[in-house]
Amino acid sequence: MHTDRVYSPQIFGLSFGSQIQIYYLIAAWCFIATATMFTLTLTPFGQASHAVRDNPERAEFTGYNPQRVRWLAFSLSSFFAGLAGSLHAISYEQAGPATVGAQTSALILFMTYIGGIGSFLGPIVGATLLGTLNANLSSYTNAWGFYLGLVFILTVMFAPNGLAGLITMHKPLLTAGSRVLWRLVPSYVAGLGSTILTCIGTIGIVEMVYHLNSDLTKQTALTLFRLPIDAHSWIPWAACACAVAVGALLSLRTYPWVRATWHATMDEARRRAAG
Repeated sequence: MHTDRVYSPQIFGLSFGSQIQIYYLIAAWCFIATATMFTLTLTPFGQASHAVRDNPERAEFTGYNPQRVRWLAFSLSSFFAGLAGSLHAISYEQAGPATVGAQTSALILFMTYIGGIGSFLGPIVGATLLGTLNANLSSYTNAWGFYLGLVFILTVMFAPNGLAGLITMHKPLLTAGSRVLWRLVPSYVAGLGSTILTCIGTIGIVEMVYHLNSDLTKQTALTLFRLPIDAHSWIPWAACACAVAVGALLSLRTYPWVRATWHATMDEARRRAAG
């Protein structure tokens, strides 16, 4: 379905033909919807929804009807989804199968899980991150879909609460004081360094594989990390393999250090909170 908002009837003198008017229209409704959803989480219905999500049997024992709570939650989510779909149609002036297709649904699922389903701000963080990556990675690499799926898998395996969960984990440390939090910095830097080294080697191998298997790019030079790379030579393959191996070995040493430092710091934060 196609439309042209320039020729639509004016409302209060606004035609919504210019991009700036559409921007403020979407921003206003986004703020209203976000504030409304956050307010709902503070109501008894919001607390009942949390209870039904976590333990429906216990929620039913306390007097709530899980089926009715889920039905109302689904109805409200459909309302906000319809609002988002309406704003999407106004912005892009069209609505087709791709708008409600499996790829769009999967991308929204990725946003939610990567951001964190246990926090109100989690999906917002995930949508901001993946929206930025989706807009920029596709311009630099043909393997952006692979990276997106890999991030999703790693999040489910090692950070089930998402990015927002990783942030909220540090709340007791912030309460205990900056001195306690700073004790994590050396182990975090070491763990992050080994992870970055592993990622650099992995990205290099993936990009060279995609480069050699694409009929459009295998005859052209590969630019990786702003450096010209000859994917037909063994040297870049060996360098990337060494980066992966060294990064993996360093990770085996730094990750236990991060874990031990985290538990020790959390114990100290609990002692300060109790004292």
